[in-house]
Amino acid sequence: MRKMKVEIVYRQLNKYGEELCGDRIEVQSNGENKYFVLSDGLGSGVKANILSSLTTKIIATMLREGCSMYEVAETLNKTLPICKERKIAYSTFTALKINSSGDVESSEYDNPELLWFSEGKPKYIPRTKAKYSKKMIVSESKFKLKEGDMLVAISDGIIHAGIGKTWDLGWSLERVTQFVKSILVIKKSATEVCEEVIRVVNNLYAGEPGDDASVAVIHYRKKNEIIIMIGPPKDREKDKYVIEKLLSFRGKKIVCGGTTGSLVANYMGEEIEVLINTGTDDIPPMGKLKNIDLLTEGILTFSTVVDMFRDGVPIDKIKYKIDGASKLYKEIYFADTVHFLLGEAINKAHQSIMTPLRLGLKYQLVKELEAILKSLGKEVIIERF
Repeated sequence: MRKMKVEIVYRQLNKYGEELCGDRIEVQSNGENKYFVLSDGLGSGVKANILSSLTTKIIATMLREGCSMYEVAETLNKTLPICKERKIAYSTFTALKINSSGDVESSEYDNPELLWFSEGKPKYIPRTKAKYSKKMIVSESKFKLKEGDMLVAISDGIIHAGIGKTWDLGWSLERVTQFVKSILVIKKSATEVCEEVIRVVNNLYAGEPGDDASVAVIHYRKKNEIIIMIGPPKDREKDKYVIEKLLSFRGKKIVCGGTTGSLVANYMGEEIEVLINTGTDDIPPMGKLKNIDLLTEGILTFSTVVDMFRDGVPIDKIKYKIDGASKLYKEIYFADTVHFLLGEAINKAHQSIMTPLRLGLKYQLVKELEAILKSLGKEVIIERF
């Protein structure tokens, strides 16, 4: 059974004319648990940023360490600096603890209500009120997500969008809910939903937000896992073991290299179909092989993919490209876990003096990509044969 992932994506807009956002989002992890906090500090700019930064850091850290919400509230009351102008220390928050089984504990204080979508439709979140101080009444809830569910957390800059322009009272929580419901028909990823919401908010503000605005989408989904076999094993007696490891993998199966592809094809008793139209001046064409999701040429394609990750190529720039490097880049880009089966057999064609040195440095390229992918929060596994 494939593991589940709690994916958290967020986007923010600063209040027009402010360099710092008065909203703050903090995400921390502890084993199987993830802690998410969205806070909106009093006012805007530097003061609001300080208040919200302190709030998110305190809540996420204390919850991660097992503290109760009562202890969190007490700490906030004693720690937050008092605004000299308004004589109060005030910062809203939406705090979530979510584990890999889909169990959610939420605490909400003065932010717009957390939204829950299941099978593309809004779902009711049962809440109880808890009073932790004279000024802090927190809405709390416990519920369980199922595969594909999304949670949407927003600051009031989202529901206030359009005040005095498109709508007298702003976009409103109800309209936000209906909008997310409508886009879930065609937009399936957390990133797409997040970007659509923030795009509309910016348009409603006519490009000049009247308040800091934040939206976060938490998507409970199966992990996107891929396995990449690149190069034949150095020890030919391990061919069968490695190929069976590839074919038994539950996620997407990718093969890089003509020799490697032929090795897998021969083992399965299948033929490789060359997809001539996928070649470019720089990248050889891909192949098609039964039970393999993607079959590309080897080191030229792979080194190009490493270059693309090093340069941070936006996914939209290659969205419709069909060459092997673009296809492989997209598969790795959207993966949560990348498992390499790295064969260490030497391809003599790559050792020629006339061939760029990097073509013989397969391991170094994989290690460089590993570092980049880990910096992006992905899990990377490398097995050498």
